[in-house]
Amino acid sequence: MDPYEAKTLVALLYASDEGVLERALVTLANLATMEINQNNLREGGCLHRLQNLLSHPKEEIRLASIRALGNLALNEENQREMKGVIPILLSFLTKRTREEEGEEIVEAVLTTLGNVAVLPNYHEEFYTYLHSLYALIDLESLPLQLQALKLLVNLSTNPEMVPSLLGAKVSYSKTLSTFVSVRRKRFPKYSGIVT
Repeated sequence: MDPYEAKTLVALLYASDEGVLERALVTLANLATMEINQNNLREGGCLHRLQNLLSHPKEEIRLASIRALGNLALNEENQREMKGVIPILLSFLTKRTREEEGEEIVEAVLTTLGNVAVLPNYHEEFYTYLHSLYALIDLESLPLQLQALKLLVNLSTNPEMVPSLLGAKVSYSKTLSTFVSVRRKRFPKYSGIVT
């Protein structure tokens, strides 16, 4: 996709027809798997528009926006412009919002945040949401458990996050106990933090 095509696609993100908007978002998410397209879409202004679409009243539009952001987050330059998106995505993880949004959106949010957390640029944004991530592990939904664990693993690669990950107040499920014991073996100097 060249820059002109990217700008044309971004222009479709302003369509009032929700069908057109949803198809444009799905197309954008698919195209955003390639670095050249990620760059052209960023330069075309899509990140700001996607952030605004996270509060769209239609669930399908929110879901498609989250998925597009997830693919765009795999680009380091895009991540530099995503600081405003991260608190919005993290807000989807609160219990009240999870219940309102549904599993498919929460799974997409976790996937997107997992892509963001590959780099340590915004790890500090996650501190106040660690309890929400741990709570997802206790749910009966395997997809949510897996995505929450992937996100926690990405956060745990940052030594500055380890004390907070191990010190978070959570109820310890079997899954979580396994995760914590693995992290304690890797970072033994923090093993005394959680009792």
